[in-house]
Amino acid sequence: MKSVFELLSQEHEPARLPDTLVQWFCEQFQIERCSMMLLDAQKETLSIAAQRGIDPGVAGRAKVRLGQGIAGWVAHNRKPLFVRVRDEADPPPHTDQDAYNSDSFICVPLTHNNQLCGVLNLSNKRDGEAFDDFDLDRAMLAGSIIAMTLGGQEQVRRAATTAWA
Repeated sequence: MKSVFELLSQEHEPARLPDTLVQWFCEQFQIERCSMMLLDAQKETLSIAAQRGIDPGVAGRAKVRLGQGIAGWVAHNRKPLFVRVRDEADPPPHTDQDAYNSDSFICVPLTHNNQLCGVLNLSNKRDGEAFDDFDLDRAMLAGSIIAMTLGGQEQVRRAATTAWA
């Protein structure tokens, strides 16, 4: 957790923060695929604000309604989803655009002040191994810290808009 606090305490452009955070997650979790999806202004749809390991053309068009798909379910329920190994009896449909090195993944909601900011998706550990409980705990803690930062930025934007109105 020390390293996420150190990262957030450094000077950075607010618009570049999602990219910086995704890069940090890839390094700290030794993963090849990560995305940060943020909630739109209408609070209905998630879109990818930053990613690594996803085709940029696909990532740029990806929109997920709350409640739909894995990220939408996590956002709607505000609960993490941690899959160690996919159940063979009920495999999710494959898009043939995805390249995963294991069935294990973590998806955590980014919430602050009881408000959803977005969702963080982690997959493809570099060694092909499954995520474990320690990875889930780290992702949830780091996600909470990041949600506080994103929520704080939103409050500053709203306050600035109100001050100039």
